[in-house]
Amino acid sequence: MNKLISAGFTRLWKDKIFWLIFIFMFMFGALVSVKTGVNAPLEGIFFAFAVTISIPTAVFCGMFVGTEYSDGTIRNKIIVGHSRCAVYFSNLIVNIVACILIAFSYTLAVFIVGVPRLGFFQVSAEHILFYSFVSIMMIFALTSIYTLLCLLITNKATSAVICVLVSFALFFSSITIKSRLEEIKYYESNATSNAIEQLDTKRDLYQFLYDFVPTCQGMQIAMQMSDEPWLLPVYSSVIIIITSGLGIFLFRRKDLK
Repeated sequence: MNKLISAGFTRLWKDKIFWLIFIFMFMFGALVSVKTGVNAPLEGIFFAFAVTISIPTAVFCGMFVGTEYSDGTIRNKIIVGHSRCAVYFSNLIVNIVACILIAFSYTLAVFIVGVPRLGFFQVSAEHILFYSFVSIMMIFALTSIYTLLCLLITNKATSAVICVLVSFALFFSSITIKSRLEEIKYYESNATSNAIEQLDTKRDLYQFLYDFVPTCQGMQIAMQMSDEPWLLPVYSSVIIIITSGLGIFLFRRKDLK
């Protein structure tokens, strides 16, 4: 599998879509840093990428893996003797690194442009490191979802479109979930005891979704506000395990003619 990973990274460094998205996220980070008021803390914008990272990573994964199918590379890898499991995980690893680098380009711009304007972090290093770890796990989970889709859809254009549609579905569902959760919390403060029991059930459901769905995690990461932040990487791990296991199971049975 090492050869597959090495070949994947060689192709990544030459991939125009990757570098276009990398530059776009860098410019986005620079723009946010310039537009933010000078009295705002640096940590207030440092993790802002987490809200929208699902969209550029979907574009990248759809195009990058789709190209492997359209060029016949995936089929050739299997013909020369590589296992389907190795092909799947090598693609997943390259995708994860690429998507983390895309997010890193935003934070790099915030350091370069934001630090001179806003100063350094006003929170502890442990706080930044923890939410950085949570961010990486969230990106890992998103990438696992996209890799599953990309390796099951052989058409490049279809793969890219479906990944983007899924990313938008996740993004807008996170807005809905957050809105519903806030509504329930508001009604709870004015409800009777019987109504509170019903609202508690709904709140627990929406709170679970708010912690579980990667784009909902992104909102919490951007604000660095979570009732139980340690749950976020746990849920991301669950998504990674489920999507990777399902992906391998289906990819092994896929007809690659």
